[in-house]
Amino acid sequence: NLADIYGKQGIGGFCQEYITRLKDRGACDYPPQESWGQPEAALVEKYGKANMNHFYIRNNPDGEKVVLYTAVIDPEVGKDELAIMAKEAGAELLLHCWVAGPIMEGNSVKGVMVETKSGRQAILAKVVIDSTGDGDLLPYVGTETVDYMRPGSRIAQFGWIYWMCNVDGRPWGRSRRREAAPSSAGACWSTRRAWYGSTASSAPSTRPSRWR
Repeated sequence: NLADIYGKQGIGGFCQEYITRLKDRGACDYPPQESWGQPEAALVEKYGKANMNHFYIRNNPDGEKVVLYTAVIDPEVGKDELAIMAKEAGAELLLHCWVAGPIMEGNSVKGVMVETKSGRQAILAKVVIDSTGDGDLLPYVGTETVDYMRPGSRIAQFGWIYWMCNVDGRPWGRSRRREAAPSSAGACWSTRRAWYGSTASSAPSTRPSRWR
């Protein structure tokens, strides 16, 4: 969400530039600015049926459902646009290139060994930044790390991500709830979250152990 429930944008800068560029390529969609923070029933109904609907709709302090400034992008075009922006900024991109390990001098990281389609290569640098998101390089350089994740938290879950277009999933979700047996509550709750977000009233208080 790039704006608050009143429609005031709070996130811009690089993020907004990226969204604008994707919009120009037909690879991004979001509610029109005049609808941000508005409780208009037609808008709420429209975005309530949209893909990722639980990111579009929130309740304001008066209990009204309002539309948020939430952008949904085409991830494949998004990756291409990020590569273009990196090159425009002067970066040299090495594609199909995987870090195999650090090059160390004492306790200092001087570069990395990489595996490429041309074979193993060494890249030396004044500064090495691990931007994997998971700290893939950190265990190999002696850095203290914490790998614990609270069971049941969103980032601790494994899931398949997919897109469905022009489908109203709510009748299917209601059918799944009626047919759900207690033993499959975890699977059905996970499915319901995909359609409705975290506001479903029939959510179990804990996930079965196999989902942790």
